[in-house]
Amino acid sequence: MTASVSYFTHGRIGNIVIDSPPVNALSQHVRQGIVDALQTAAGDDTQIVVLRCEGRTFIAGADITEFGKPPQAPALAAVLEALESHPKPVIAAIHGTALGGGLELALCCDYRVASTSAKVGLPEVNLGLLPGAGGTQRLPRLAGLEQAIDMITTGRPILAQDALTARVVDEVCAGDLEEGATKFAEALAVDLTLKGTDGAFFDGEGMVGYDEAGIDLNNAPEAAALRAGTDGRVEREKCGCGRAIAFAVDGGAESTGEGEEWLPLGIEDFDTTFT
Repeated sequence: MTASVSYFTHGRIGNIVIDSPPVNALSQHVRQGIVDALQTAAGDDTQIVVLRCEGRTFIAGADITEFGKPPQAPALAAVLEALESHPKPVIAAIHGTALGGGLELALCCDYRVASTSAKVGLPEVNLGLLPGAGGTQRLPRLAGLEQAIDMITTGRPILAQDALTARVVDEVCAGDLEEGATKFAEALAVDLTLKGTDGAFFDGEGMVGYDEAGIDLNNAPEAAALRAGTDGRVEREKCGCGRAIAFAVDGGAESTGEGEEWLPLGIEDFDTTFT
């Protein structure tokens, strides 16, 4: 960890806390601290990680004092990859504003909870820029094209309640955000104990990536059988930023979410179809 990022555990929850006044910008020491904390969390006995900020705001964007200077590792892309590939669910607790790279970082978490007064947005267009850390891909997957295009092309932030309606956040906390995020994490821990590195989840019974007959979705021959439609259908459940829990039950197809309609699905499509 670094001086601006700390990590501590409380029961089943690991807590990453960023404290880099005045606006918790994504400076090099913040980026490094987040990566270090994620590595620590991956190796301890916690089940879920909550990432939050001290002070008046969540991460408000990039550190403009680093503009025009030689880049310093870790790059923001490496931080986002560490979040997105983390073996445990990560919850971003947002207060104040999550703007630009701050929102893009939150979108890489599996879940987002926000205070009632929080705002989220991608204001880069006001500087003649486009979001450069995945916001143009991840935001439409959650909010839909219309909402995402409006946010990206106008640069206008939206309030927490509007973000909830748009599915950019998963819950709005009327009271204390830290307490609300902890309750959200505890509720999640009841059903999900550990996320596998392939994006599937383990529950209290075993790996969700197996069907009732023991078909291993990561095993090439068995996956090929599923592709042929001989061993089951595939259901999906959305989680976080467009990622999905997938498991076979009986049919070789993907639910469209519309009644009983199912579409053919190949195992090789898991990484793209469920976004």
